[in-house]
Amino acid sequence: MTALAISCCPASGGYAGDRAEELTETASILKDPVSFEGREVLLKGRFKGWKARCPGSSPATRSDWAIEDDTACIYVSGRAPKGLSPLRPKGELVIVEGIARAGKKGAYIEAKEARRLPLARK
Repeated sequence: MTALAISCCPASGGYAGDRAEELTETASILKDPVSFEGREVLLKGRFKGWKARCPGSSPATRSDWAIEDDTACIYVSGRAPKGLSPLRPKGELVIVEGIARAGKKGAYIEAKEARRLPLARK
């Protein structure tokens, strides 16, 4: 998959780039992780770093960080978005492109790309 060129489209709530992408709700992955195993997903949510209140502990590694959308919280394995500290998250809006995994300890996302989204202009 190629890198995403993401720009927010407030009227539609979606994203535009090289192609249209459909956001996945975190709760859907957590509800049925086996059906999502190996699927590419795109998540948008708040960066929670290592201070997340996701159920359980990180299923992949201790250095995993978390993202929370309006439906649930899930761990992400991979580098945190550039410029964000997992130790001091501030709920920054981020987007994660990755592969859903159904680990022995629970579902998580194997990040291919994670980036901070720009703040909406008023």
